[in-house]
Amino acid sequence: MLMKEGGKPHESAAINAFLERVWATGLPVLNCANIIICFENYFKALLLLNKFIIHQVNRCHPTYDKAFRPLSNKQNDRPLLQTYLESEVSQITLFPEPNNGIYQSLVETTIPFRTLTKTSYQQVYGLPGELYDILSQLNQQRKSLLRTMTT
Repeated sequence: MLMKEGGKPHESAAINAFLERVWATGLPVLNCANIIICFENYFKALLLLNKFIIHQVNRCHPTYDKAFRPLSNKQNDRPLLQTYLESEVSQITLFPEPNNGIYQSLVETTIPFRTLTKTSYQQVYGLPGELYDILSQLNQQRKSLLRTMTT
């Protein structure tokens, strides 16, 4: 039987059945990675549709790092609306073009999967809570199996 975080068994037979099928295929790393990537992209699409920022706030900006760091910390805790970020950045920066500030405040890297599955982010998606138990288990297994393969 597969376990939740903390070593407790899943309450749902459906979760256990699904996870057992993933492991039984003989390609658990590939299956876990594919499932995680699909949900990561789906979550980011939902965030974009709801006007949230999916790129990480630039906490290491050469000029504004001290000002952007609190925004980065907020983004780690909850999704940031584009309008909120625009408002905050316009108060911090003095970029000549209106959109230049928001682009300077972001990096190319998008929000990591672990952040996308936090409770505050889950509220945007409106999906059943059990799904996150499955995804957490798949992601942990994927990481564990990848570590095993690389050592």
